[in-house]
Amino acid sequence: MITSIEYTNFKSLKKVTIPFNKITVLAGLNSAGKSSVIQGLLLSRALADFLHGRESLDIQDIKKFPLNGDYLLSLGSATEAISKDTGKQFEIAVKGTKGEVTNEFRNLFYTTEALSDKLYDVSVKVGNNYKSTFIYETALYYLNAERLGPRIRHWVNEKGGDLNCGYRGEYTVEVLAHTQANSDPEFLVPDSKFLGGRKLEGFQDIPKYARAWMDYITPGADIGAANIIGKIRSAEISVNGNTPPNVGFGISYVLPIVVTGLLAKPGAVIIVENPEAHLHPKGQSNLGFFLGQIASSM
Repeated sequence: MITSIEYTNFKSLKKVTIPFNKITVLAGLNSAGKSSVIQGLLLSRALADFLHGRESLDIQDIKKFPLNGDYLLSLGSATEAISKDTGKQFEIAVKGTKGEVTNEFRNLFYTTEALSDKLYDVSVKVGNNYKSTFIYETALYYLNAERLGPRIRHWVNEKGGDLNCGYRGEYTVEVLAHTQANSDPEFLVPDSKFLGGRKLEGFQDIPKYARAWMDYITPGADIGAANIIGKIRSAEISVNGNTPPNVGFGISYVLPIVVTGLLAKPGAVIIVENPEAHLHPKGQSNLGFFLGQIASSM
């Protein structure tokens, strides 16, 4: 698991170390740096993905690495990514443990060019131990603050890869459709994620427990069966027998969080921006309980 992230001259984080535990909550005033903490972690993960695809190469210095794109990153230019009046570089070190082994993924992002609003890439001096770092093996789920609101039709992921809800929750209904009444052990919900420790009858599938948790977080929310439809594939679902646009934003915003929490395996990292958005205060409190239980099961 990630134990801390150290930032040097990254945006407003001139010299900051953020400790991590099973569950870590970032709270504070607007523009205090909360989003920057997440962006730095996602940028490091994007770099890890880049290196992982080229691990047979001896990469120590990347000439051009984008600041925008992967994981919905929109850092803008190097001028915006580097703390003002600190030079032309920033450093991010992700530290963590795997079993009894501790290591770090430390990288220096820099530019040799004059800082400009048109400079959207940086160079990277890669840490010496990047091939042995745990960050390659850590499943990471990210839900952006700007998740999809209610939709009559939902997207289906045609790109392949591991099942996930997407960065905006766009594939949530597909995940529910794929996992309902599915006896594949990979998609069965462990008892550590049961609401109130109560085992439900039949397959211990994700949709069944998603419905139970949704009714707890947003009482009265009855999530219908999810279906993949059409030759041009899309997905649909009902809430209380209605199409999602007829029941408001809160349910559509929180459902991807619940499904991701039930889908994630032990050791995974789940990043959720603004989990409380569009929820009643009681729903926010109940969602906090859900996230705490999911964290303890990881």
